[in-house]
Order: sequence, then C-alpha cells, then structure tokens
Amino acid sequence: MLRSLCSVFLLVLVKTICAFLYDTSLYVPKHLDFLLSQSNLTRDIFNDYDATLSPIYTKNDPTKPIGYDPESPKRWNYTILLYSLKLVEVIEPEEKVSVVMEIMEYWYDPRLTWNRSLYDDVDFFYTRQTNVWSPTLSAFGVNDLIDFRDQDFRLVCVENLLEQMWMVNSDAR
Repeated sequence: MLRSLCSVFLLVLVKTICAFLYDTSLYVPKHLDFLLSQSNLTRDIFNDYDATLSPIYTKNDPTKPIGYDPESPKRWNYTILLYSLKLVEVIEPEEKVSVVMEIMEYWYDPRLTWNRSLYDDVDFFYTRQTNVWSPTLSAFGVNDLIDFRDQDFRLVCVENLLEQMWMVNSDAR
C-alpha cells in the first residue's frame, strides 16, 4: 500500500515538474517565426540609425510662410496626452503640490519605417527608449520632474504608421 502510494506521488511529482518546464510559447513555430522577423526588422532599422540625431526637418526658409515648398514635409507634429493624474500631496504654506502622472507622447520619425511584407507583416515592435530619438520634455513652473520607471521599463512602441509612442510616469512638484 505504501509502495503504491509512493509511486502515485512520484508520478504526480514528475508530471508537475514536466508541466512546469514545458512552456508552449517556446515550441510554437509561429511565435518563433515572429521573433525572427522582429529581430531582422530591428537589426535592419537600427543598422544606420542615430538616436542622437533629431528627425525634425529644418531646411525651411523662415522668411516664407509654412507650406511654401510643396516638396518639403509638412509641419512636424508632436502630441502629448495626459493619461492619468494622481494628487499625492498638497503643502499650502509652501504652495507646493505633488502629483504622479502618466503621459503619452506621439511623434514622427521617418527613419523608423519598413516594408511590412519583408518582415512577415510586423506592424510594430517595442524597444528601449535609449534606442530611438525622443523629444526632451521640459515642464514649465515645475521644481522637480522625476521618472520613477526602472531603466529596463522605459519602452517605446515603434509603429509602422510613422509615429512612435513614449510613456512616462513622473512626479511633478
């Protein structure tokens, strides 16, 4: 009786260990193909990409009206959205307010485009913020602006729609 009970326990233990070690995402060919396409895409896009160089078109004549040159790009758009705002602290005598906010930014970088059909129809990918150029955010009338995210979680979504998204969690004081 004890022997059969030990056999059943050992069998359950072995099945549990096998189930724990088996990760289906590692064995799905479609997922592996996607990872290979994404790897090729990021390798090709960032091959000659310089994250310190701004994509803003500056070959405009400031003495002429915007849009005078039909062959030049239109205005450079930068969109910022307040995603959430949380009041943390109010100190009335010092006239100080602390908030935690999440913002989303969208901007245009024509260097980060690709032919979808060459990369298995990948529309977007995530990469570290340091890999791409991003606008500098400067808040007016703010004493302190802190990004609480760990460096590993500062990600940018690069979309093939010619727009990049950047999300910040910060404490404005």
